[in-house]
Amino acid sequence: MSDIIKYFKVSDGTEIEYADLGGNGPVLLFIPGYSLSCDLVVPVLSHLKEHFRCVTLTLRGFGGRTPATRGSEAKGELTLKQAAKDVKELMEYLQLKDVIAVGYSMGTHVAFSYVELFGCENISRLIILDMTPKLINEDGWTGGLYQGSYTRDRYELDLKAMDTDYQKDFNNYFFYQASFPHTREEVRDYVFTEDMMKAIDAYAAGYGIPGFTGSMLTYLEPQKWPIYKSYWNEMCIHDFRGMLKDITVPTGIFHAVPGSIYDIQTAEYLEANIPGAKRYPIENAVHTSLIMASAGDFFKQIFAFLADNK
Repeated sequence: MSDIIKYFKVSDGTEIEYADLGGNGPVLLFIPGYSLSCDLVVPVLSHLKEHFRCVTLTLRGFGGRTPATRGSEAKGELTLKQAAKDVKELMEYLQLKDVIAVGYSMGTHVAFSYVELFGCENISRLIILDMTPKLINEDGWTGGLYQGSYTRDRYELDLKAMDTDYQKDFNNYFFYQASFPHTREEVRDYVFTEDMMKAIDAYAAGYGIPGFTGSMLTYLEPQKWPIYKSYWNEMCIHDFRGMLKDITVPTGIFHAVPGSIYDIQTAEYLEANIPGAKRYPIENAVHTSLIMASAGDFFKQIFAFLADNK
C-alpha cells in the first residue's frame, strides 16, 4: 500500500495524505467520512479500478491509526471549509477534471462546503452517501442524526463528553448506533450497555484479525480527541439545507436500508431539494457497512447512477 499512498503540501504548508490508485475511465474522487483514512478506503476502491481512476485522501488531522500510514497533519484550521479547500488543491495538484465526487458521511459535508466555495467546478456528478444536510434535529427538522433523535442538548453534552473520555463517553455509543440497524421509533437513551459492547466485539471479530476487539476498534488516543471534537462540532453547527439548490450537477442520493443513523426520510428530503437528484437505496445496509459488507451493492448503484446520467 505504501506505493499507492502519497503526500503533498497544500498552500498553508500542511502535509495531506492521498491515494491515487490509477485505473481506467473517469476519475472517481472519494471524500471519506468522520475518522476514515486512505488505508481504510483503498481496499474498497481497488475493486473499481477497471472502471475508474480512483482517488481519495485523508482529511486534515485524520489517519495514522494503523502502521500503514502516518495520516494527514493536524495543522491549521480543522474545519469543513478548510477540508474543501484541501480537496480543491488535491484536484489541482493531480490535474483532475470532470470528477465523479463521492462524499461519504462527513465527506458529504465537505462536498457541500466545496460547492459553497467553488460551485461545481470540475465536478461532473455527485454521489451523496448516507448523510444529512443538518445533524441537529430542531425547529421542526427531523431529518438529522439518529433518525430524528439527536437534539441540541445532546450535542452539547457530547462535546463535554469528548473532553473527559472520547471512547467511553461518546464513541462507543456512536459506533454502535452507526453499525447496527435502528428505527425512527426506538428511544435513544445514550446509555452504552454491556450487550452493546458484545455486539461491537462480534463486529470487530469480522475483520479476521486475531485478538482484535471492539474496544480496539473504537479506541482513540487522547491527544487526538480535540481533532475529532473539532470536526464533530463543525458538522453539528452547519446547516446545508439552504445551499442544496446550488448543486447543478447530476446527483445520486445513496442511502442505507433499513439504515442506522439516517433513514429514507432524510434521503427523500435531499431528493426533493437538490435539482434533478434521484435516490439509490442500498438494501440490507447500515451506515458503516456501505463501504464494507455492503460494498458490492454500493458498486452496483454507482453503475446504475452513471447509466442514468451518461
